[in-house]
Amino acid sequence: MYLENLKIETVATEKIAPNEKKEADLYARIGYRLEEALADLVDNSIDAEAKNVLIRFQKYGEGIHSVLIVDDGRGMSKSGLKEAMRIGSDTNKGPSQLGKYGTGLKSASLSQAQSVTVLSRQNGIAVGRRWTIQGIRSGWICERLNADHCSRAMNADFGPVETHQAGTMVIWEHLEHLRASRSSLEKVLDRARKTVANELAIRFHRLLEAEAVQIWIDEADVTDEAAGEPVPVLPLNPFSHGGCGMSGYPKELSIELQKHRASLKLELHIWPAKSNLPGYRLGGGKVASRQGFYFYRNDRVIQAGGWNGLQGDDSEPHLSLARVAIDLPPKLESLFKLDIGKSMIDPPVEFSVALESGETGAVFRKFLKDAEATYRHQKRQDSAKFAFTGGNGFPAAVRKKMRAALSEKGLPAPSEGAVRWTRLPADELFRIEPASAEIQLNKNFQATIERDSAGAAVLVKALFLLLFQDDLAKSFMTEASRDRIRRINQALLATLP
Repeated sequence: MYLENLKIETVATEKIAPNEKKEADLYARIGYRLEEALADLVDNSIDAEAKNVLIRFQKYGEGIHSVLIVDDGRGMSKSGLKEAMRIGSDTNKGPSQLGKYGTGLKSASLSQAQSVTVLSRQNGIAVGRRWTIQGIRSGWICERLNADHCSRAMNADFGPVETHQAGTMVIWEHLEHLRASRSSLEKVLDRARKTVANELAIRFHRLLEAEAVQIWIDEADVTDEAAGEPVPVLPLNPFSHGGCGMSGYPKELSIELQKHRASLKLELHIWPAKSNLPGYRLGGGKVASRQGFYFYRNDRVIQAGGWNGLQGDDSEPHLSLARVAIDLPPKLESLFKLDIGKSMIDPPVEFSVALESGETGAVFRKFLKDAEATYRHQKRQDSAKFAFTGGNGFPAAVRKKMRAALSEKGLPAPSEGAVRWTRLPADELFRIEPASAEIQLNKNFQATIERDSAGAAVLVKALFLLLFQDDLAKSFMTEASRDRIRRINQALLATLP
């Protein structure tokens, strides 16, 4: 269309109010997951200087009744609570606070429940307000609550959270998504608790490690005053590998965003292959989906993984060991388009260009190649039929022949496994030591095994090494493995005179 045809003159203006009935329905479809909504409320508690936050799932005979989020922060006054309940409240969020848009309390809560009650106490004075979907449909009617009833509710037992003088409690009722029947109640609650604990452990791991806050989770029956034992959320640090999978890492990389006269620092990490550490597993599931960028805002994880379009597949396994930590400075938040739920980042084109071109791009591409090489090296090792060949305890000529027999073309040479005689308890013929890649034979039986010839003893050593390849390759011995080896010991000892 010709440009002149797009210049259309304004002749008047008028105010068009939103349709409250339709707008109320939007909150239930806003896209928060349960754990994201709870993380948003924990942000508010931390901004209120809370030292403890309790998330309580309340059930009754037929299903899940409600969810409580209780903190021991500074609380709110009557006017403070009124403003906090406003959609788009003017709460003067500073650059160092976790809250951002003034909508989290309402949008997160109404995405999960049709009724949201907020009770707060400051200097011993309790106040309360309630939003309901029906109230919004009726013209944004917010309920003010009986002060005595609010005070009584705030005096309840919340385990590690003390609310008698100050604090805030958010109550979600008539839940939209967290539902369960009588038969599925315990399974649904157990899954919800684990999912929430895992996500909060990742999102707030720096604050939990620094003991700036402690988050607790418990459950209670609304017909019983006593609640279950509160369980602390323990930090899950995505970068707590204790040693990278390739020398030279972690490596720091600086990106210059010239249009905005700002720089951004990236910390490049390559995890050791086949790690069983909690920081790598991050609660289980498909670990490959945890690769990518970890954006932090004020020490709180906003985005936990994903390549933001820089890679074709965010869960392609060859890059599963690659993670990048990025601390987002306040002045760049608008540029990186932090979403309303504070769970995703949309970086500018300039960010992608910097990682794909010039010297910075070369360093980043090498990082990805190094991560993939580490993964592929381990895969090649895993595909080898023999991980170990004879080492200490075998004659030199035997070691040479064993290596030639057990090596495979195109794969890394097998590691050396030692087999040696040592003093062991009488009920053990052998012992596996994965940490040192060693099999220990009980010296008390050496004379019996070597009675016919020294060659027979070497043969026995080789058999032990070949039969227990998988056990030597383990990072540690499980109880099941120890029990299996104990039984094998008993069976073999029965053959000796």
